[in-house]
Amino acid sequence: MKKLFLLIIVAYFIALFESGFMAHFFFPNLLFVYFLAVNVLESPERKEGLFLAGACGLLFDLFSSFPIGFYLVLFVFGAFLIKLILKRYVHFPSFIRS
Repeated sequence: MKKLFLLIIVAYFIALFESGFMAHFFFPNLLFVYFLAVNVLESPERKEGLFLAGACGLLFDLFSSFPIGFYLVLFVFGAFLIKLILKRYVHFPSFIRS
């Protein structure tokens, strides 16, 4: 719970930085990069990435001109897809000695 709260606070500050300072420059979407990095680096069984995707989608909706809910659904679906691909098709080697 503490980790999820910290991830959402960091996402909020990234959204503020991006909308306030980076609006005048051509720069990749930092909130989307943050969302992807957390979901790819997190274990597929953990659910914090899905909640972070919802928060990032909501923040992205609030700071964009699209209707509320468009990016929310897009980000949650993307997180679910990433988790599904990592769980079914990507197998990380385990270095646990028996």
